[in-house]
Amino acid sequence: MAGNDVSAKLSLNGAQMVPFTAETRSSGINMSDGTRIRKGAFDAIRNLSAKAGYDFPADTAEMVKKISGNGGTPLVVAVNDKVTGVIELQDIIKPGISERFDRLRRMGVKTVMVTGDNPSRPNTSRRRRV
Repeated sequence: MAGNDVSAKLSLNGAQMVPFTAETRSSGINMSDGTRIRKGAFDAIRNLSAKAGYDFPADTAEMVKKISGNGGTPLVVAVNDKVTGVIELQDIIKPGISERFDRLRRMGVKTVMVTGDNPSRPNTSRRRRV
C-alpha cells in the first residue's frame, strides 16, 4: 500500500505543521526531508495538483463522488502536490438519538437538521433514521 510505503520513510523530527485555513481549504505537514503532505477539499487539492502539472486521477474523482453521494466528506490527500488518495469522513449518529428525537416530537418540539457541509448529508442521515 502506497501510504504505508510513504509513512515508513518519514520522520517527524523537524517537521512543520501546516494549519487548515478557509483560504486554502487544506492542511498538512512539511517534513524535514522536503516531503509535503496535504489533505483537504477536493477542489483545493485538485487545483494544487494541477498547478504542479499533475492530472487528477479519475479513480480518485470517482471515489470523491461516491463518498459525497453517501453523505460523507471526502478529503483528498497529496504528497508533493501529486494526488495519492482520498479519506472518507462520516458523521457518527449516536445510539438512541432517534428515540430522543421521537420523545422531543411527542413533547411538541420540532426538530430540524442544520448543516453547512455536503448537501446530501441531511438526506443520508434521515435514511439512517434520525
